[in-house]
Order: sequence, then structure tokens, then C-alpha cells
Amino acid sequence: MKRVLLCLACLMFSDLAYAEVFDPQVTDVCTPVPTPGHPGRLSPRSVIGLLLKNQGIADVDIDTTGADVSYAEKADAVISGPEFCSRAGAHCGKNAKTQLDVAQEILVAYLQRHTVPVSPGTSGYQFTFAVTTANVRDFLLSPNSKLVPTCVAANTEAGTPAPKAPVNTSRIPGRLIVRKNIGDLPIAQNDPAFKGLQQASLSVSNNEILPSTTYNVQGVIGYGFGQSPIGSGAVGEIIPFVAYTGQFVDGANPNKVTNVNNIGPGVTGDLLFPALGVFPLTRGMYNDVQGTVQEVHSYVSATDILSAKLTYTPYFDPTVLPGVGTTALVGDYLLMLMPQGVFISGDVLDNGSNPNLNKSGTYQRLGTHVAFSASAVTGILNGFSFNASYDYLRSYGGPISNIDLFTSTISYTMPQQDFWSVQLQFQDGRNLDTLVKQKLLTLGIGAKY
Repeated sequence: MKRVLLCLACLMFSDLAYAEVFDPQVTDVCTPVPTPGHPGRLSPRSVIGLLLKNQGIADVDIDTTGADVSYAEKADAVISGPEFCSRAGAHCGKNAKTQLDVAQEILVAYLQRHTVPVSPGTSGYQFTFAVTTANVRDFLLSPNSKLVPTCVAANTEAGTPAPKAPVNTSRIPGRLIVRKNIGDLPIAQNDPAFKGLQQASLSVSNNEILPSTTYNVQGVIGYGFGQSPIGSGAVGEIIPFVAYTGQFVDGANPNKVTNVNNIGPGVTGDLLFPALGVFPLTRGMYNDVQGTVQEVHSYVSATDILSAKLTYTPYFDPTVLPGVGTTALVGDYLLMLMPQGVFISGDVLDNGSNPNLNKSGTYQRLGTHVAFSASAVTGILNGFSFNASYDYLRSYGGPISNIDLFTSTISYTMPQQDFWSVQLQFQDGRNLDTLVKQKLLTLGIGAKY
């Protein structure tokens, strides 16, 4: 039974209903079709028309009375999904609810997929707005919406047609992910929150007076399958991963730095779903639930721990509460405060020589993770970032009841990229898996991908 949790996690999102990728080309949805030096404008009408055609949804499915169905009604039907057919006076066909549910999911996935900036030398377009119900409605139905993107064409030799933007035809998109924390794995590179994430870190400190070298490594590598619609407007992803935390001293150790050598394979499932409209702060936004199962082994104390973790992340409407759950630009700085609720249920398989854990048995921990980031995106400090996070867990079961960890990082990211940085990091508190006390100040390099 102790390892059943790991098997359950592998099945958490095994029923993902992956839909065929909807990805119309520039020539299909832009008016006029852009040429080098002469951009066009994306046509929302063309997007809705192609989407309905792609899903086999006809006017009679939306209105069985045979009345003409306007573009506004078609767009409203896709935006609203199955709720459109639940309205008083609706005349949907018998399969329309299911059809519109899938169409709504495909539209959201399409908009999210095109939030990536257009690569130099290629044709394309980019949606620069947060995919909320209000923004999607504005994009599709407002005649002079500022959210409609510009279409650009690749610069090519005279007389040579511009190449089409590449199409991802995979039914199960995959991505390699490198982060510092497991909880950051679902955040994609095109998400504005990516800039504020902490990097996986490597540092080496050499002491010439008392000959010694201190090594520190902390990070997680995963591979995500999905970010695909799974029903009712939700998007799911499953990510197997391996986490590693290492800290050891080669030579003299006058400061009694604690040796750490932990490896933790596991799997996390992420579910992004529409928030309940009854809460004004989250209306039109999405919430996130992440379920993680991990087994951690300490080579230092021969400790083995199996745990299941549930993390809830609310995303707030930036027009009501800017900078909380979403990024906010203040002067030269991109700011974000990210609160999360955390519940952990674990089993100490073997405590080895670790006095901070019971010899065996289960435990539960309830608490929060709060992270703040400030990244300079313009000005003389462009490239510098400050991150601070605080974890607090109340433990039920085990000799330690209150567990906390404070982490702060100052980093500088090289120009023209978001992946590598030089960073100074301070940590004070307990390792959240093995509960070993740690107090570290390290200078090294960081990476996230």
C-alpha cells in the first residue's frame, strides 16, 4: 500500500482527451495576407468560421429552428461552451453541448499556443492578452478591439513567397522543463510568470585559508505531456520528473555545513480550470490544482519518504487585484505575488539515521507557500531580479510540528535571454522533505527552461 500513491499519480491524467490541434495559417485568417514590410490584421470571423468548420458544427446545430445564425451568435456559442445551450430560449441540437464544449477548449488552447512571440524570419501572429472570458469576448466581438493581433510575414528575397508558420501536429505536445521547484514545472515559457521563476542552481565556493570547497546543487528536470483540453474548459498536463538537492564540503568544514544528498523521482499532474464566477476576484480567470507524488531518498541519512502533495493556486482578475497571481508592470519592474495553499500526506518508509522523522508511519502537513518576484525589464537595472519565498507547514505526526523555510535570491540574467543567470541565494529553515535544518549563502549560476 505504501507505493500505491505513486501508481495512482500515474493514472491521474491518463484519460486526457487530446483534441486535434487547431492552428490556422497566416494565409487563412489574416486580412490582408501580410507581405514583408506590409503587415495584416487577424480576422476573428475567420478564426470562428474555421473552428466551427473544423469541428463540424453547422448553423442548425446552434439553432434547430432554421433561423439565420449571426457571427455574434456563433462567437458567443463558442465562448460560452455548453452553457450557451442551457439558456432560456436556446434551440441547440442534441449534440451541440458536447460540440461546443470541445470547441471552447480548442479555442482556449489555440489562443494560449500563440502567446509566444513570432520568431525572426517567420510568418505569424501573437496574442498578447491573458486568456480570460472577458478578453476573449472582447477579441472576438468588439469591432475595434485592441486585442486583435497584427500578422507579420517573413522577410524573403524578392519574388519568393513567404513561408508558412510551422504547425505543431502532435496530438500530445511535449516539453522539456528545468526549474528550481517542483511547483513551478507547469508554468510554460510563454507565461508572463516565467520571468519571475527561480532558476535551478549550481554553486561552487572555494576557501583558500582553510582549504575546502563547498558544492551546492538544487533543481528539478521534468518532461511535460499535454497542456491539452480535458473537458469543461479545463486544461491538463502530466509531468514525470527527477528532483535533486546536493550540498557537501570537500576538505575542512569549520562552519559545520550540513551534508545533503537527496534525489526524488516523481510525477505531477496539473489541472487548470475555469474559476467559479460567483467570486468577483477570480471571475473570468482560471484556477490551478497540482497533484504531486514523489519518493525522496537521502544518501546521507539513508532516509526514504513517499509523499503526495496537493497545491492550489488562485489566479485573480488583474483589473481587480493586479500583481497577485498575475504579473503587473510598475515602472521598470514586473511584479508578482503568488500565494498557494498546500496539503501533504506522506509515509516515512525508513528514517535511517535522521532524528527529525519518526522511524515509520504516516504524517499530514497543511500550510502555505507565498512567493514574491520583482524583475527589471527596462531601465539601468534591466536583467536584475529579486525573488523571495516563504513556506510554512503545520505537521500532524512526527517530532517537529512547525516547519518553515525562507529563501531569497538576487540574480542577473544575461541580455536577450531568460534562461541563464548569475545569482546570490540565501536559505534559512528546514528542508521540506527531510526536515534537516539548513542556513546557506551561495553564489553561483542558475538555469530555467
